[in-house]
Amino acid sequence: MIMGLDLLIISDNNEIGRLEMTENLHSEIFSEKTRWSSHKELRKIKDYYKTNITFTKKNLNDFISDLSEIKISIEKNKDELQTIIEKLKDKEIKSLRVTGD
Repeated sequence: MIMGLDLLIISDNNEIGRLEMTENLHSEIFSEKTRWSSHKELRKIKDYYKTNITFTKKNLNDFISDLSEIKISIEKNKDELQTIIEKLKDKEIKSLRVTGD
């Protein structure tokens, strides 16, 4: 079974929360129908198996913007993407670590 990307959210008080970006959503984001390559922060999670990146507060906002902009092109997994975006908009987030399999 293929697991999704793990999104580990570290809050300002160092609590850790976890989300998952399913393989289906990841595949849809990086499909030919989206313009993913024009999104600098989003490109960092393209390689499903090699992804291991930490977004700080500074570039987390850009990552959220990339996800929000690409949402227009997402059809099948829009609800999942919206849930991820909403959770990442929490003002108490210190950093986000995204890891693959």
